[in-house]
Amino acid sequence: MKKILSFCSLLVVLSVSVSAREPMYGSVSADFDVKATVDSFVGKTASEPFVVGPADEKVTVTFEVAKMETGKKKRDKEMMHMFHADEFPIITGTASAASVLALEPSAEPVEFPLEVVMHGITKQVTAQASNVNKSGDGLTFDLAFPLILSEYDLKAPSIMMMIRVNDKVNVTSRVTLSTTAP
Repeated sequence: MKKILSFCSLLVVLSVSVSAREPMYGSVSADFDVKATVDSFVGKTASEPFVVGPADEKVTVTFEVAKMETGKKKRDKEMMHMFHADEFPIITGTASAASVLALEPSAEPVEFPLEVVMHGITKQVTAQASNVNKSGDGLTFDLAFPLILSEYDLKAPSIMMMIRVNDKVNVTSRVTLSTTAP
């Protein structure tokens, strides 16, 4: 019986070691919830594909500002102008690769540190990771965090000084990682 248990333990360790050596291919879909005095909205975007390798210390996810959509073309143009997308076309989020791969299912959200670079400014953000799901070949989880536009030297648009967009944007995202290449 001890030999069988030892053998089973060895198989578990080997399977974890093998999967830990495989790269994980990832993507992130994100929604950004923006409040305004009249026309609140939820925008959407998706990251560029990324890979987390077994020796990587960090994982960086990239979003193109030009691919962010709010559902209205005019508002999208105003958003590109606000972000100075011609000069700062990319928003990135960086996290510890070990922290990402160590996430485990939990009944409660887990604090998750992120480094966000937007408009050429880097800030530390604390996200809440939840809905963690691990399977044999993948990992999925949600991240939620606020971004304060003024902390990135961005001025939220206003129309005739009456209709204002809130300085705080709530971001929710779904992170998907898989050992299967896209």
